[in-house]
Amino acid sequence: MIAIDDKGRCCGCGACAQACPTHCIAMAADREGFAYPVADAARCIGCGKCERVCPIIRADGPSADSPEAFEQPLAVGGRHRDEAVRQASSSGGAFSLLADRIFAMGGVVYGAAMRDGRVAHVCATNGAELAALRGSKYVQSAIGDAYSEIEAHLKAGRPVLFTGAPCQTAGLAAFLGKPWDNLYLVDFICHGTPSPKVFAQYLASIEAREGSKVVSFSFREKDRGWHESGLQMGTRVKLANGKEIRRYPALRDSYMNGFLEDIYLRPACYECRFKVIPKHTADITIADFWGVNRVLPQLNDGRGTSLLLIHNARGKALFDAVSDAFEYEACDWRAATVKNPTLVRAASVPPQRAAFFEDLEARGYDHAARKYLSTPRTVASKASKIIGGKLEKLIQFGVGTAMKVLPVKKTQENRDRLTQFVKFCMVGVSNVAFSYTVNVLTLLLVNLVAPGLKYDYIVANTVAFLLSVYWSFFWNSRKVFHLKARSKAQRRKALLRSYLCYGFTGILLNNLLSTLWIEGLGISKFLAPLLNLVFTIPINYLTNKKWAFAVKDEGEGAD
Repeated sequence: MIAIDDKGRCCGCGACAQACPTHCIAMAADREGFAYPVADAARCIGCGKCERVCPIIRADGPSADSPEAFEQPLAVGGRHRDEAVRQASSSGGAFSLLADRIFAMGGVVYGAAMRDGRVAHVCATNGAELAALRGSKYVQSAIGDAYSEIEAHLKAGRPVLFTGAPCQTAGLAAFLGKPWDNLYLVDFICHGTPSPKVFAQYLASIEAREGSKVVSFSFREKDRGWHESGLQMGTRVKLANGKEIRRYPALRDSYMNGFLEDIYLRPACYECRFKVIPKHTADITIADFWGVNRVLPQLNDGRGTSLLLIHNARGKALFDAVSDAFEYEACDWRAATVKNPTLVRAASVPPQRAAFFEDLEARGYDHAARKYLSTPRTVASKASKIIGGKLEKLIQFGVGTAMKVLPVKKTQENRDRLTQFVKFCMVGVSNVAFSYTVNVLTLLLVNLVAPGLKYDYIVANTVAFLLSVYWSFFWNSRKVFHLKARSKAQRRKALLRSYLCYGFTGILLNNLLSTLWIEGLGISKFLAPLLNLVFTIPINYLTNKKWAFAVKDEGEGAD
């Protein structure tokens, strides 16, 4: 019987629920709004089928139900020759191109559609029904009974095209248990699947503010062009009273800000098992061809270009059958995905994720959006990532150079350790500057408010210590030790431990060492603090690494 002890190991595809012969498994939403299987033990017959069809359990290598994948995918960039189809699509119209081929073969197409604010997988049997499946939907789609329906179509000899997130195509492949000649699996380069609960509350917030029901919602529009910056793309909301709301650029939309900052993705997205090449769980991967202006500039007219990664012979045969309707050129898949790093890289857990969901639960979407999803905060975060990326390259260059001359084994583990220590020292240097600045400003403020106060330096030292330790904790938790605790309680525990670590070295150990240098060895008072650093920096590093930042959430081996 399937049991989810670690939510990072469930993608919510629902294959287990559909495969259960006694229907004892139901998909139920948790407090974050993500669906997980809940089994009725009394009705379970112990057949184990639910575990055999779990795509994450099966994700450690190619399985018997998967077609043989190319070691390296064939990459194609292009656009639909029908301009109306391309304009109605998120990028270059590749999905419609493939779907129309399946319809011509007498088949059906499954994909995500939005109805009444809920995104779910549905079946399209013709071009008119396909319109609802076009376009990006940045919220996790409910699979429902789609896998069982698809199996019935396949057994009846009907061709089926299924499109979904990589975990959803993997879920279908695992559910079916064997390859089918009339099944075509198409996934997309996935940023991550956001919470349906957050999206529902976002729509409810709009309706409450506008006093009218949302009848149509678009996550992306191309009427102002198509470019990898995304600034030209924004959301469009249509209300029952006839009003239309455009948020342009997307940075003005709170929900899009949270999605792009990875704040409310499904836990499994942060450790996704399906961002791999070669890929055995899809025939073709489709995506916006971000970076086309560098790789195939002749295909970039600012109205949308698709990227297709063809993973096996079945995918190639499908593309070859539709290629005449597609203006395209082949390219190197690595060059084509430089601006699509989420093909093989999962998102990182944002430090504010747990706090966001706690505030969402306690005070609602509007409060959480003002606090975590504002445009200034998102802009600052993006700027920080750009600067951080440049700094990371500089650090890696320095560490690489040091590894060549240091008498240590040239292993990745040693490189990672040295990188972490260098980052810790950089935070320490910034902390010294921050502490000194706070100390001076506090002295000036105290002398302004209480002139002649005898112990003004003690007040300044105390304020500087309290703020500088928090400064170190803030940067160490994000850039050095990557604190795994997600709950507020555990983060507060880590912060308290940081204060104790720095209190020990900054007050107790510093004074003991200074006494030894000055009173015992006659070393200058001005030189003693520098000698202290030789001992305090490594001790701070080890105590923070092994103790302060070792806390985890309950259920994850918390100490």
